[in-house]
Amino acid sequence: MPARKINGKWHVDVWIDLPGQGRRRLRRRSPHRTKRETEEFERQLVSDVLSTSTQSDETERRFHEFAVEFLTTYAMANNKHSEVVAKESILRVHLIPAFGEAWLEDIGPAAIERYKARKLAAGLSPKTVNNHLAVLRKALGIAVEWGHLPSAPKIKALKVPPPSFDFLDLEEADRLVDAADGEWATMIRAALATGLRMGELRALRWEDVDLRARHIHVRQAVACDLVGSPKSNRARQVALCGSVWGVFQQQRHLRGELVFCADDGRMLTVAECYTGLRRACRLAGLRRVGWHVLRTASPRTS
Repeated sequence: MPARKINGKWHVDVWIDLPGQGRRRLRRRSPHRTKRETEEFERQLVSDVLSTSTQSDETERRFHEFAVEFLTTYAMANNKHSEVVAKESILRVHLIPAFGEAWLEDIGPAAIERYKARKLAAGLSPKTVNNHLAVLRKALGIAVEWGHLPSAPKIKALKVPPPSFDFLDLEEADRLVDAADGEWATMIRAALATGLRMGELRALRWEDVDLRARHIHVRQAVACDLVGSPKSNRARQVALCGSVWGVFQQQRHLRGELVFCADDGRMLTVAECYTGLRRACRLAGLRRVGWHVLRTASPRTS
């Protein structure tokens, strides 16, 4: 097929017979500005493909095909489990339905802007849409690295208003701890005093608590029910202030290796953690807060 223009750009669109592989379509955008140069580019491209008898690295992919390869090859090898789960959800629920049948080269600025407009109109927040764009940007960037795409489009993030922060003052933090039931009081006090995330508290082991030196080694966290390294893969050491050091000594139990666990020694679920915290909030007469709010109050408790 002769070279042709699509949206003002010269393209190659030709069928070739590959030995042992059958008839395949080869579609690429030309890096040249003239028809004559594009025709020469096509001849060279066909020659290169036939000489190597491989088509996979040279042909353009549809987005849904590459998305699976990106997730199973790149994301699973380079991202934490929680990141893979998040990428899979964004691809499956949002990006593949929107771009799945499109050739990678056809996902340009205009198509991306239309996607942003549709998602905002559907009620998604700018921050959520930006999370989608980050996955799309990374996927198209990897497509360039792997030779499936000559260049990736520029993707402009949406402007996001400054986030609002909630925190507990000293009096509220004390009320919350006093209202908490049993070991929930210890877990809540630990969150307030150390700034550990809920996933880090759930995965905290006694071997990571040095009561003699009065500090905690934060070496692991749980996300999506899988224990792994803390956020950003960075272990750290957190000091135990006097009041928390004392309650940790009283907390010592023989139910298992975890500091905070269920009665049978198993790891607490996310639902159980939120139920315990919400009950404490209700008994303390406080608004409902999440475990992340306790991290912002940590410098206030001694």
